[in-house]
Amino acid sequence: EAGWAREAVFFVRVLETDVTNQWPQAWVEISPDGMHWCREGETLMLPDGVDLPEQDIRFCRVTHFGNWLRLAGELPPDTSMRVIVYLTLKE
Repeated sequence: EAGWAREAVFFVRVLETDVTNQWPQAWVEISPDGMHWCREGETLMLPDGVDLPEQDIRFCRVTHFGNWLRLAGELPPDTSMRVIVYLTLKE
């Protein structure tokens, strides 16, 4: 719940992954109630294992998001990724 904030920045740091030769995506979602979600429009291309550790962090900025904000993503089948997601909020 981030309704008090005017700006948000998502940072995603990839610690390890077995994804190769593909760039998985994550995207920002917003919600009016925290239960029903829709894509906000911002998308992050996450690095694959070939590009780690040189390119291990990505970010995106979001404004006008209402009360509820989250990051979702999808990986190719039978792959995994360990990440840290930082969400910084500013009034």
